[in-house]
Amino acid sequence: MAAPNPALPGDVPAHASLNCLYRDFYSDATNDPFNGNYAPVLQPYGIALANQNAATPVQVQELACDCHSQNIPTAFLLLHGDGKLRIYLQVDKFKTRMGPLPATVWDDTMFAQKGELHHNNGQLVIWRQNYFRQVAIRVPLADTIDAAFAGDAVALQLGPFEDGDAGTEPIRVRRTCYGPPAYVPLFLAGNLSPREASVPPRRYATSRTCLQAPRKPRTLSCCC
Repeated sequence: MAAPNPALPGDVPAHASLNCLYRDFYSDATNDPFNGNYAPVLQPYGIALANQNAATPVQVQELACDCHSQNIPTAFLLLHGDGKLRIYLQVDKFKTRMGPLPATVWDDTMFAQKGELHHNNGQLVIWRQNYFRQVAIRVPLADTIDAAFAGDAVALQLGPFEDGDAGTEPIRVRRTCYGPPAYVPLFLAGNLSPREASVPPRRYATSRTCLQAPRKPRTLSCCC
């Protein structure tokens, strides 16, 4: 049996030249576990105004975190204070360890990867529990959105709206919304305003959910 050929200083492994991107993964329809059927997945994020039988924030949070162990790719949208939608991937929780293992500062903390990979590395951020909480807001109807954007070429988002504003309706949503796999590459390409994000056909609830930011948008804290 021939002796193994040891790597010499300066040798580059064959896989080092590979550049992995989430964009490529999500652009492949075979990686969509839902096959484009997103209504059941989005159901917990659009809530009846009466708030009857709505999933609790903890239930929605656990569904999101369990996806990692079930090999289901996840992506979530969050509207930041600058009026831009950003996408966060692979939400997961660092769970408390069993037995005599010491506690850590990260116990029961959720994390997510912010946006696209850079040189095969992701940026890890803390994902707050309150992103899964409900918020009641008033949003414009589809015709109101189209008319407003048609009349203002530079407007990036609409609102806030008050009770009684014409062409609006009250809805109850969560501060974050699941991002359907087919739309993930759109948000990986760059941070989008609500207007830019509404360009694709409004086939899914994400368009309605993310049209208006909460009055006090929350931003993520980076884990450095």
